[in-house]
Amino acid sequence: MGRCSASDEKFVASLAAFFNNSNVGLAVFDEELRYQAINPWLANVHRYSVDFHLGQTVRTIIGAVADRPEPAIRRVFATGCTISNLEVGGKLPTKTVDERWVDNFFPIKDQTGKVRQVGGVIVPVPEMTKGDEASVCQEAKASARVLRSWKEIAVYVGTCAKTVQRWEQSHRFPIRRVKANKGSVVFAMRREVDTWLSNVSRTALGDKRPWATFLNSPLPTFILDDARVILDANLSMANLISTTADNLVGQKLDNFISGTTFPRTEREWLLFQTAGASVGLGNFCRLDGTVIAAEYTLSTMQPGIRTLTFTSLRNQPVSKKHRFQRAGPSLLQL
Repeated sequence: MGRCSASDEKFVASLAAFFNNSNVGLAVFDEELRYQAINPWLANVHRYSVDFHLGQTVRTIIGAVADRPEPAIRRVFATGCTISNLEVGGKLPTKTVDERWVDNFFPIKDQTGKVRQVGGVIVPVPEMTKGDEASVCQEAKASARVLRSWKEIAVYVGTCAKTVQRWEQSHRFPIRRVKANKGSVVFAMRREVDTWLSNVSRTALGDKRPWATFLNSPLPTFILDDARVILDANLSMANLISTTADNLVGQKLDNFISGTTFPRTEREWLLFQTAGASVGLGNFCRLDGTVIAAEYTLSTMQPGIRTLTFTSLRNQPVSKKHRFQRAGPSLLQL
């Protein structure tokens, strides 16, 4: 092995100094959610030594507070995507009062692109004085009345931004605009949105608020209509397909089914509609053309609306015939 140059050694020393002297929490986790490295600042917050942390799991160190960061770290390992601004709060096992933090987790990949470790940046949220709390309370009340972007509006009603824009055109969704020098800024008043939701026919819109449960799931999920058109997709599915959820809306599911013929797809879909709930194994393709094999479930959420959720992924595409099972003991072989 070659000897490190003086500049390399200087860089490593600078990196170590940054890690050890930061006044925010820094940590590295393995796939078993064990601490591989931790800086003195975070170790002091936990009231354990740096050496004691190494090899211990997150839950061993922070107890029930781990309920929030544990799934987030696992999701970074599974998706390779960064999770930012995760609010975490609770009482550490070594303390008697509740505290709050904002956690950020990012993948640490090897040369092949595999996520080998996850890094964490943990920032404390300071306690506020009564004067600060009153000020924030007033701001919160004002903010609670206003939805300040297409994304915030879409999250509030449980759909995507493109759908809200379509509602504005076809159903007079109450969007407001402030003209700026370049373009316009959109916002909506929650009270007006609530009134609109109560007055507009849910049959015309399709009740999309129940979609929020599926769209917030860590499992990749499509929302489909009876024509196999994608009505929505969650972040996990968008990341898997290598695009954004908005770009998936309006496309046909057939565009992402690999190694099948259209007549077979038609028959497949008819069997799904008859069964109401099905499970299967199939090949799906990303936008770059690479093929993945996914075990999935398809179920009816409401008339005309179905969810297709990938429950697990396989490394290699499957070539054998797919086997589908309706809810119950009978099997449907295609």
